[in-house]
Amino acid sequence: MTWLAMLAALACATLLAWQAQRWLAPMLRHHRERYTREAGSRLDALFVFIEPARLWVGTVALAGLAAALVFAATASVIGAALASAAAWRLPRFLVHAMHRRRVRRFEQQLPLALLMLASALRAGVSLMPALRQVAALGGGPVAQEFGLMLREQRLGVPWDEALERLNVRMAGESTTLMVVAMRISARTGGNLAEALDNIAQTLRARLQLQDRVRALTAQGRLQ
Repeated sequence: MTWLAMLAALACATLLAWQAQRWLAPMLRHHRERYTREAGSRLDALFVFIEPARLWVGTVALAGLAAALVFAATASVIGAALASAAAWRLPRFLVHAMHRRRVRRFEQQLPLALLMLASALRAGVSLMPALRQVAALGGGPVAQEFGLMLREQRLGVPWDEALERLNVRMAGESTTLMVVAMRISARTGGNLAEALDNIAQTLRARLQLQDRVRALTAQGRLQ
């Protein structure tokens, strides 16, 4: 009877697992598609070329491994579930942190890039060749983002849309000021070189103030 009861329990567990898989499969498939789509756009914005499907597999494996290790160490189902949830969130958190760091680097490089752009415009170079010069001479996020914007233009993306995509990728007040100045110049023919020069000086002063505040804050913590 004992063996019969064990076989019956095993059969019930197998049936329940199979039924749960049938119920959960559509939800998991939808979540995987959304996860890979969002991860793909984030990674593209970071110029990190990893297959989103591989990131999904790695995330699932990491969550399962974390749950198994915690359960083996503590025999706690709740602890294993919490560890799995934390591990599940870890890759997304890391990607978000990388994006924030990239935006900060972009904002730090932007004043010099705008001054170079304004100088080229004053020398008689039109906007697109001037952007190409900055993208070629610069490095890091500014060169990559300007280069991507120019490639989108060559592929037929309207100028306004290319600017808006840049504004979305590098979301921040500094980028918005530059984008607005370029849009106004394209529509009204204003003095873009002077506008970019003024924006660069404003951004540089703001960065210097932020550095000073951070230094004073660090001194206060040490005291």
